[in-house]
Amino acid sequence: MGLWGSSQREEGALREQPFALKPATENIRQIQAYTDLCWYGQKLTRVEVSYRDGVDLNGVDPDTYVLLDRGYASPDFARVTIGSVDVNGQVVTLHITTDTEAGADNAHIYSGDNATGSRTKNPLGLYATGPWYRAVDGSIYFGQEDSAPYRANTSRDGYQTRPCLELILLHKGESMEEAACLSNEDGSYNAKGLWLPTVDTHYGKGGFRTFAELGIRVPTTATDGDRFVKGWAYFPEDFDPDSAEKYPLIITITGFGTSYWKHEDGTNNFGTGLNFDGSGFRWMDCGAIVLNIHDRSHTGGEDYKFYVDDYNVIQYFITHYHADPRNITLTGNSRGTVACNTIASTYPGLIRTLILNNGAMGTGIAGKEMFSGAWSPEQWQAAAQNGLHIWAFDGEQDTDNIDNYRTAISQYKSAGWTDQWIADNIRLTGFPTQLYYYWGETDHSTTKMTYWYFFDSPYYGPDAIIKQGKLLYHSKLKKGDTYQLKGRLVEGKYNKEGFDYLIYGDSLKDWVLSREYQTR
Repeated sequence: MGLWGSSQREEGALREQPFALKPATENIRQIQAYTDLCWYGQKLTRVEVSYRDGVDLNGVDPDTYVLLDRGYASPDFARVTIGSVDVNGQVVTLHITTDTEAGADNAHIYSGDNATGSRTKNPLGLYATGPWYRAVDGSIYFGQEDSAPYRANTSRDGYQTRPCLELILLHKGESMEEAACLSNEDGSYNAKGLWLPTVDTHYGKGGFRTFAELGIRVPTTATDGDRFVKGWAYFPEDFDPDSAEKYPLIITITGFGTSYWKHEDGTNNFGTGLNFDGSGFRWMDCGAIVLNIHDRSHTGGEDYKFYVDDYNVIQYFITHYHADPRNITLTGNSRGTVACNTIASTYPGLIRTLILNNGAMGTGIAGKEMFSGAWSPEQWQAAAQNGLHIWAFDGEQDTDNIDNYRTAISQYKSAGWTDQWIADNIRLTGFPTQLYYYWGETDHSTTKMTYWYFFDSPYYGPDAIIKQGKLLYHSKLKKGDTYQLKGRLVEGKYNKEGFDYLIYGDSLKDWVLSREYQTR
């Protein structure tokens, strides 16, 4: 800690030249953390450390500080990377890296017969956890066997949004006893500490709010203790509840592990549907009402029917919030794509557009079964007759929609749509595996890829790399050009080799918001 001369202080002698105070935890007034949407999800981006007057901040740099948090892949604490610092008066701003946090053992080919390892990452300062979670009593569940201080995660649930980050700040040379902790030992916010409540971009006034906060009470078919459907809603800045204007409705539904789950003790992962992949946040400021409905993937009870809940939520927003019944878009992630397909096929003509990330075209869920198989010819015919628009996105080493895409084209041709209409409105895009490799992500993280790089920018083909987080093309293809990907090596053959993917020339955002809706 910084001191005045101790003998002078003790004797009360006059000080002609006091020593400047050094940056130390005991000299901090308050600490403010900020989060924002990054590649990995809602993540820490900066920390402002406000010091008392008299603290000498000349010469502070990233090495002055030790900032810790629990990791995405493991609940163990690790050191957060501080990219740079700024000093403004008595406030030091720590700028946190938003670049890759891939592991040193990250493998480029992780799937197929020629796999050399796994994709690995451990982002810090991230709200969504990976294969671990906290129970309501504060216990951490991680791994398949009890290993102090963690308990066995026998449910295999995870992907939980933490109630707060668990940041620990200290200065170089300080002990953990001197550190400033944002959370208590049980993971709850430490209101008695130096950290202010974290400022989380995209939430609150002007951002996403919970159904409960908004007073939206749609009864749920779930029997696990919740009376109403849970979710989040965003309204555009110009939304006027008294106007007759109709607003597009865009609904995000997330994947199996990140779907809403709830244990008997009340432990749940509410919030992950927004914080994990960012698809909901990206649709903000587009003039649409945006929902994240927390469908349960594997809890909810014997009689739970997510598609009934979702239909009732949609009707509620049509009735009470001027959602346009002819302009409803579902965007799904993994299991969420199957949910989207199920809603569209159960209620023909309800949905205008399906966006399917790392999931299959025309594959639905029935009851408790995860996959009930492909749509029947009758379901495809209903989709085609109603002009349902579909854009599927696959990672190179992950999902394969080639045959489903061909089925869709055949069904829509039979319904009388022209080749040009089909090319514009039934789409399949494949992203090359090297883009995911940079982030330590498997190719199943296509929702993140789609919404981070290609939501409002067209995709120009696979001849690209990512450097310092930015997408760089060696060469760009043009609208109407085609490209190929290898896919996975299985029994000596690459499963996607020889298929021509098409360059569409527009972004996902423009494709969804700018087209006319037609039926046969």
